[in-house]
Amino acid sequence: MEEAIAANPKAVQDYREGKKAAVGFLTGQVMRASRGKATRAEPVAAMYEQGRVHHVGVFPELELQMTTWSPQDDKTSPDRVDALVWALSELMVKRTQRAAVSVQG
Repeated sequence: MEEAIAANPKAVQDYREGKKAAVGFLTGQVMRASRGKATRAEPVAAMYEQGRVHHVGVFPELELQMTTWSPQDDKTSPDRVDALVWALSELMVKRTQRAAVSVQG
């Protein structure tokens, strides 16, 4: 919870000013952060399977972690894989979700 609060100072300020929507936003951020790493990685893994993600350059440490980590055997994900999942979730998964909402709404 502390991480979500620290990462969203504007929402915290809005909450302190009595803006009720900020509570919902912060709750969502806490829930998102608390999901299991394997669950959070599923949409990112799907993007790789669909050929929607490409790396430019050579990243041997990341590639080693990506090819050897198993969420069934190790509940803590390696640092590079965790950072990759968070980054791609922010850049691609959320963008796709926003596009779907704007088309439907």
